[in-house]
Amino acid sequence: MNAARLAYEKIRQALRRRKNSMDPLHDTNVEPDVTFGEQSQVMPTHRLRMALLAWSFPTLREADGVHGWEPKRFDEWLVSGVAGHSAKCAGRFLLSLWDEDFAWQVGPFSLREALGCWDYQHRNAFMVWAAQPWWP
Repeated sequence: MNAARLAYEKIRQALRRRKNSMDPLHDTNVEPDVTFGEQSQVMPTHRLRMALLAWSFPTLREADGVHGWEPKRFDEWLVSGVAGHSAKCAGRFLLSLWDEDFAWQVGPFSLREALGCWDYQHRNAFMVWAAQPWWP
């Protein structure tokens, strides 16, 4: 089992211990409380699922805006010059998943570009999502 999948499984197991009735990555039947003050009334599990997905990409594990999933802050980090090409492609994927119609500063996601620059761990993180895709 590769490192990204192992990290993903450890997080899922920890969450299961905390809330046995909820699988935050794939259970769409759970209706948690809405976060306070959110304009779009985004469900907390959506932010958690996005953070878990971001953590599955090695170059995004310490990215600004990933912990707690703050997409605008994350977008700013991607264009700050800190992120490399693989991180930018992974970030574009996540942001397009979050809101494909918004004009993110980092630009639109291109699967062709991403697959051309991602290493095995990045491609595997994407394929884990693609095997059971979900949208917030």
